[in-house]
Amino acid sequence: MLLDEQFDDNARGWPYLKNNKLGKGVFDNGVLTYQNNSNNYIQSSINTPINWAMDFTISARIKRLSGRVDNLYGIVFSFKNWNNYYYYGFAPNGYWKLRKMKNEKESYSTGWKKSDLVSASEYNDLKIMKINDQLIYFLNGEVVYHNQEKERLGDNIGMVICDSAVAVYDRLSVSQQYRTEDEQNRLIKKYLSKTGSQSIAADKSESISDKKHQKHKSKINESWRGRPISALKNKWGN
Repeated sequence: MLLDEQFDDNARGWPYLKNNKLGKGVFDNGVLTYQNNSNNYIQSSINTPINWAMDFTISARIKRLSGRVDNLYGIVFSFKNWNNYYYYGFAPNGYWKLRKMKNEKESYSTGWKKSDLVSASEYNDLKIMKINDQLIYFLNGEVVYHNQEKERLGDNIGMVICDSAVAVYDRLSVSQQYRTEDEQNRLIKKYLSKTGSQSIAADKSESISDKKHQKHKSKINESWRGRPISALKNKWGN
């Protein structure tokens, strides 16, 4: 197990959880309540290197506590910075979405996909399995998407939520698996038979808030490029 976060405390040093203009996090009774005080997406991630030459599984348990119901509550993985990452999450009003950004450009996005699997008020279980060269996405135990992917962008994994939102994270785990080719083929056949043939298409319906978020993050990255991390911590906190 590479990561088994039960959110009993902040022993792992999750960043950007101090009460400031970005947001705050509170650990209590084995859950993290994560609040976004900003006008854009925020993320809190830690270094968790994954060997993309092997199989792996990422899982998280998340629910909306308050705030927007029409935007993202989820996880980032293989996160390097706001120009290189994957995210996967849900909107409590009944949608899910995944996205890949590489070198400041969107490689692909599903756009918002309607699903009756999403719970508006209870926990939603998100899972991503890499089996051979397939990334398979689960929502509350059901396969909702898959695509061919084996590119590592960065080594961080963590939480991401939209503006004006409060989320509760109950669990976040990452594990690595070695499987024989026969085992991989058997699992791919099992899971992909539930979804049929699907392909990633560029998202032509990005929300205004998504575009504002990306523009804002690009400005932040440019303004802090080349400056020491100590300056960033002094500005935004840990």
